[in-house]
Formats: sequence, C-alpha cells, structure tokens
Amino acid sequence: MFKNLWTLVRLQLSEKLKWKNDASVGFKVATIAKRVAYVGVAFGIFTALFYLIFNVLFLKPSTELFIFFVFILQLFSIISCTVQGSRILYTSKDNQLLLTYPVQHELVYISKILVMYILELLKSLILTFPLFMAYGTIVPNIMSANYGIMAFLYAILLPLIPVMLGAIISIPFVYITKIFKKADWIKGIF
Repeated sequence: MFKNLWTLVRLQLSEKLKWKNDASVGFKVATIAKRVAYVGVAFGIFTALFYLIFNVLFLKPSTELFIFFVFILQLFSIISCTVQGSRILYTSKDNQLLLTYPVQHELVYISKILVMYILELLKSLILTFPLFMAYGTIVPNIMSANYGIMAFLYAILLPLIPVMLGAIISIPFVYITKIFKKADWIKGIF
C-alpha cells in the first residue's frame, strides 16, 4: 500500500514540479539553488518590513503583530489550497489516468492530498520560515537555537491547516464554479 502511495505521489510531483528522474545534475542543482534564492529574497523582504515597522514607524514588537502576519499568510494559503485542491482533486486531467491504475481509488485521492501538502510545504519553507527567522532577527533577545528549531517545525506543521481546510472547502467550491460557468447571466456581467 505504501509503495503504491509513494509511486503515485512521486509521479504527480514530478509532473507538478517539472522534476524528472532522468534530469541532469546541473538542472537539479539549478532548481534547488533557485528555491534557496527565493528563501533568501523572502528573508530579506521580511527583515526589511519588520525593520521598517519596528524602527522607522516605531511600533513596539508584539506577539499580536507577528500572529497577524502569520494569519495573513495562512489566509492566503487557505485560498490557494482551495483553488489548487479543486484543480488537483477534482478537475485534473490526470484523474482519469490515475484512476485506471491497479490501486484503490482512495489511495489516489490520499496521494493527491499528500501532493497538495508537499507543494504547500515548499511554499511554507519559502515564505513562513523566512518570516519567523526575520522576526527573530529583528526583535531583540528572541533569536536562539530553540527559536530556529521551532520556526522550522512551525513551517512544517502550519501547511497542514490550509491543506485540510482547502481539501474540505474545495468540494463546494467546485460546485459553485460549475454553476457560474453554466450561468449565462454571469457571463453577461463580465
């Protein structure tokens, strides 16, 4: 069961990330370097933002402000996962192919949710982890090894919330988008 699940996840991820097993080492290194550069850019942007807020606008560093930033990121992630979930889980063209494989249909959908989680995890490592690290860098007396470990754990665990909510919300979202696509009066408005 786990072997089939891992095969389904790898197959879908290689298509979504455009990462082929036979890709050259240079291509793989360039892809990883590009993602690390994204983390560095996000860290720089968040550090500059926190510096501006705390040192230029003279707002006091507070947990509430930081939680607000995390909440905004989570809100965007939930919206992204809802749209992405409706596409991946229900309207994707690979569903027809994957459901013909000799595996349980539930396993196909579990693999799709795992793919959604992995994609959201990559986004979280590019955005959420630098957000935590930038906050720890700018706020005095907060950065420590424990803080870095906890920031990394949060970056791994926080994507679970939008993925699960997105998978649930995507069910009515698919029906609503089908209604809007069929309604002639909506087409007249836009």
